[in-house]
Amino acid sequence: GSTNNVIEFASWITAQRRWAMTGTPTPQTLSNNSLRNIYCLLGFLKHDYFTTRFEGDKMWKKYITHYWKDRHLVSFFRLRSLLSLLMVRHTKFDIVELPPPVFTKTHTMMSNAEICAYNTLASAIQSNIITTSMEGKTSGWQDSLLNPRQSQNARQAFSNIRLACSGGTSVVPTLSDKNWTETLQYLQEDHGVDPIRIKVVDNFFRRMTSGEMSSCMCCGVQLSTLFVMPCADLVCTECIDNKTTDCPVCQKAFDVDKFQLLQPGIDYTWKWNLDEAKEKREREAMLKREIERTRRASVVGNLAEANHLEREEQIMDHDLILNENRPINIRRKHPAHICEYPSVFIDAKCNLCREEHRECNMMNEKSECSICHRVAEDCPQEESKFYYIIRKLIHLRSLDQFDTRQNNFRSSTASRVIGEEVHSPERRALKVIIFSQFRPILNLIGDRLIRKFGDDNISEYWGYAKAKELDKFIYSPDCFIMLLSRDGSHGLDLSFVTHMFFMEEIWDKSLEQQVVARSYRMGTKGHVEIEQLVSRNSVEELMANMNDREGEQSAVKLSENGAPHEAKRLKHAVHTKQSYLLKSLRLIRNDMNGILPHQRKRATAMPMAVAKPSIIEGNHEHDETLTKQSNKKAVRFL
Repeated sequence: GSTNNVIEFASWITAQRRWAMTGTPTPQTLSNNSLRNIYCLLGFLKHDYFTTRFEGDKMWKKYITHYWKDRHLVSFFRLRSLLSLLMVRHTKFDIVELPPPVFTKTHTMMSNAEICAYNTLASAIQSNIITTSMEGKTSGWQDSLLNPRQSQNARQAFSNIRLACSGGTSVVPTLSDKNWTETLQYLQEDHGVDPIRIKVVDNFFRRMTSGEMSSCMCCGVQLSTLFVMPCADLVCTECIDNKTTDCPVCQKAFDVDKFQLLQPGIDYTWKWNLDEAKEKREREAMLKREIERTRRASVVGNLAEANHLEREEQIMDHDLILNENRPINIRRKHPAHICEYPSVFIDAKCNLCREEHRECNMMNEKSECSICHRVAEDCPQEESKFYYIIRKLIHLRSLDQFDTRQNNFRSSTASRVIGEEVHSPERRALKVIIFSQFRPILNLIGDRLIRKFGDDNISEYWGYAKAKELDKFIYSPDCFIMLLSRDGSHGLDLSFVTHMFFMEEIWDKSLEQQVVARSYRMGTKGHVEIEQLVSRNSVEELMANMNDREGEQSAVKLSENGAPHEAKRLKHAVHTKQSYLLKSLRLIRNDMNGILPHQRKRATAMPMAVAKPSIIEGNHEHDETLTKQSNKKAVRFL
């Protein structure tokens, strides 16, 4: 649809015969746009019916487009009858010899840390929707994520909460001193709250900014951020709605405008687990270096001599840093040497050139690299999806190695009995694709996989080296995993792949079909097992239901209500789907973070502790402030 100009240009080419052939799934667009795309393709064929010379464009608009807009069934039959004369449809499903893919969907339980980050995001989104939809003297609709004018912020909020479903991160709230002080002053001066209850709110802010959890005084759920009521009670976003005018704890009435003004402006930042792990490894490496220096001193017998050796290594490291900062054409090269590494793993750096060894392979009995002695690291269980995939890969790898030994044994046994060489049937080597639309998620899972299996076993298809990484995945017998992003969803022939994992639910199913088509294509010799990971009770389940037939039909009905004509209809439909999902967000409750839904009852317990808040916009690549929940004058997401 976006290549109509290219099609028009191709129509100028003179040829005796024309074919328009495509095997690419069309993107999810509205039917009117798809109809226009079909007309452009038919125009390329230069059939007399579609030429302006015979007024084909007028006939098309009169008998097909006009009735199609009015949703008359006759337009469908006319189009089908017309295409039946010009089109041949042949799909992979028509080829009996081509094994179809096997689809499975796995629901993973999010860890407590992941639930905390997810609930923080969900609370921030719910807070925006509730406060901006309250009916007061002033309207906050202009700042609502449901407002079409805020569609960019809404997309960012939706993307961030999807990102949180994959884990590997936490969301940290911060509160400026100005907003902190103003909120306490409002409680004291405008609402007449006594000092003891003001101290409760002050303690809540301290716990929130220190990464602790607090309890909702109404239902008891543990969250990072809570609504501050004018009476100084603290409640969650699911204990009130946009119609609430009384505190759900003490039943005291409040003014909607003053309630909006009372909410503090909270900033939220990403905090990636990889950064914490990196700092921990650096501390451990420094400790190991100090131990090694002490050991040298005992061997040399002179601490001064050991310090001298240490200073020489520091000078060498300094020279390496200087060399790295110089232009490539004048970079000083190290003398030819064979890298030497300590017998005990310290930091995987060569004793001579201090360059880190990266071609590790920990797929052996000792689970360590035979060169630099790097030891395989287990993925923490709190990263639920990564932990599940690594355990599944270990199981698949063990089955693959067992099948290899069995085939070799059968071949050698048959050769001895028959007296001549016998070749076993060709066996498909284990090759796995892990796909995600989010680069931060691929970076996280890639780091965990490399530290578990080694860099030799992992291929990362992106950046300037993706061609080299593709060759590594295809030809290297050790490399059995490739991380794939949107960059690799088109044009690759990976018919030898045996397994494929989707890290998250994909909104655009045509993109999913494209990724599946990398392995499900001509040349494949076996079924491709495709596994979709979905975080239970999260927005991913809502998306999965919407992608089902009933969900899609309900979404289309939603988008048709009040939808503008033609150009804005697609944008309106996307916004409606997105708004529907944002409004349907619910907190994830379990035994750890609060009372289960069927056990909910009013509680007046003091807040206990506060954890990590949410993200609405920003760059996922860095730890930086992403959004604000509100300012002091009006509740809004910035």
